[in-house]
Amino acid sequence: MLNKIKSGQLVARQEHGANSRWLVEEESLQRYEMDPGHRGGRRASAAGEIPALESRVAALELVLGARLSGTADRDLEWADLRAQVVGLQEALIRTRAAGELQERIANERAEVAKHLSAALVAAQRADALQRQVIDELHEAVGSFARPGHSGDAEASRWEK
Repeated sequence: MLNKIKSGQLVARQEHGANSRWLVEEESLQRYEMDPGHRGGRRASAAGEIPALESRVAALELVLGARLSGTADRDLEWADLRAQVVGLQEALIRTRAAGELQERIANERAEVAKHLSAALVAAQRADALQRQVIDELHEAVGSFARPGHSGDAEASRWEK
């Protein structure tokens, strides 16, 4: 509106005070609205271009509508692509689950290795005890084979 006042199309005066504003003269406003170049805020040249623009927009909508809606082949292709995406998502979920299972397997194998190591240590202790048993049996048999008093065998055993 200020541009219309500055260009002289509207006559107005500015009121100063707390609320500064422009007061447009009524006669000036009526003349402006009656002007054939005004046409409700549109330029006169633009008014003639509107039907041409509307027809161009309609043609573009037809072309774009055909491109956007697609053919049956394109719709099938999109459906196939969506199905592939869903399949890949499911495969990713299953791959993640398989990875978690592999981690659990590794943990269980580590536990088995600990138990086998403990069993090996226990078997070595049992072998050492078995060797002591064999030594004791050899000593017992050997004491009968030696000449002398059997009390001496008991004494010799504890002397070692």
